[in-house]
Amino acid sequence: MIQFENITVKEADKTILRNITFTVTDNEKVVLYGRSGSGKTTILRTLLGGHRPVEGQIRLNGQLVDKHSIGSIRKQIAYIGQEPVLGDGTIRDVLLLPFRFKANAMHHPDNSKLSLALERVGLPASLLHTDSATVSGGEKQRVVVARALLLNKNVFCIDEATSALDIASAEIIISLFRDKQFTILSVSHDPRWLAIAEKFITIDNGIVKEISTDRSKFIH
Repeated sequence: MIQFENITVKEADKTILRNITFTVTDNEKVVLYGRSGSGKTTILRTLLGGHRPVEGQIRLNGQLVDKHSIGSIRKQIAYIGQEPVLGDGTIRDVLLLPFRFKANAMHHPDNSKLSLALERVGLPASLLHTDSATVSGGEKQRVVVARALLLNKNVFCIDEATSALDIASAEIIISLFRDKQFTILSVSHDPRWLAIAEKFITIDNGIVKEISTDRSKFIH
């Protein structure tokens, strides 16, 4: 469970989030909705420790998110950003990058798991040996999703994950995250993504304007 309790975030004396309060229950799919610059991505980054609230508390499964616990919190959450960052080397190197760190080393996947992860996002296993600098933007985004899946986490923060994908690729990714095991806090305006959401939190100028379960209000 993710709990935001009266979160206020400031940058250079400017308030960018004010009194943000909401809950994401286990296995729930929640979309942060609103205009560009309204504070949606800031909410994701605050959960992951990128911003420190001046007021309020965030909890993940009852654990307070603060400077002491952020390492533990990040181990429990997979983040997929709008701008995919792969790193250097082959796609195999890219997929294995998180497993160089001690926190993930025990889950180091073998080649069969790497191949399966690519296939789950609609990419051929032969891509493992391809230089990461040569793949397309849409392929990069799917590789980032495959890498996140390999971490075997159930909580995902996802920022416009389907924005660079064609229709077929986007539908593959959306179908993956429809799985009931995943708890998702996402930012998206993609109607297909909104179709799997169970709760919609409208953010306007850094505040929660509305929390709704009425999907018809957001899909036109």
